[in-house]
Amino acid sequence: MNTVSQRSSRINATPPARCGKPQTRPPRSVYNTQIVDFKTRERKHRFLTPSAFSLVEISLSLALLSFSFVSLLGLMSSGITQFHKALDSTVTAQIAQRVLNDARQADFAALTDEKNLGTKKLPPGFNFRAPSVDAPAFRYFDEQGNEVQPAQGGEPTGSERLRVAYQVNVRVRPAAETPKASQNGALQLAQVTVQVAHLPGDSTLSIEEESGAQQNLFKHRHGVPVYTYAALVGRNE
Repeated sequence: MNTVSQRSSRINATPPARCGKPQTRPPRSVYNTQIVDFKTRERKHRFLTPSAFSLVEISLSLALLSFSFVSLLGLMSSGITQFHKALDSTVTAQIAQRVLNDARQADFAALTDEKNLGTKKLPPGFNFRAPSVDAPAFRYFDEQGNEVQPAQGGEPTGSERLRVAYQVNVRVRPAAETPKASQNGALQLAQVTVQVAHLPGDSTLSIEEESGAQQNLFKHRHGVPVYTYAALVGRNE
């Protein structure tokens, strides 16, 4: 029993002082507080320290941005092309509607040029360019669909051609009678074909003169869109 008590007293006894001063060990809670405070400072320092992107990250970001911009540019170009096509379709439809309304309101004898053709039976498929057989002429319109009428008649002058955006060709087929012609052989129905071409600059289109389905229509030209409309006009008498 005495031996055990002596061992315990030795363990709990304060170690001998060095240099004549007794050594006192701080309590364990002080060490814990210092350790926690050091970790907190380390975390704050880690968060407050500014960080930069690496060269690889910057390169990847630039590659993604360039790929996105290229895709957007492709969409924009296709969208602009579709917008111009839709605008052309709208304006050409308005021009064709105006020309066809003029044909419907015109006198049927003047439309079919009975002054030069008479009322005799015409060969199948016969057609001519309006307004008459001996004086065919184009009609011209600007970008808004307003008609540009040459001051001197015929072809527009240089200043007038700068305003021209659409060239219109009108073909009349007077022998498109349905139902059959009356007993005296008078023509009852005419087929009016209207072609609207969007001209690039001050150019012009030529006319197909050979006989056939394309006679008196625009010749095909690469890069020039041509919109074709047709209607039947009957004698209203």
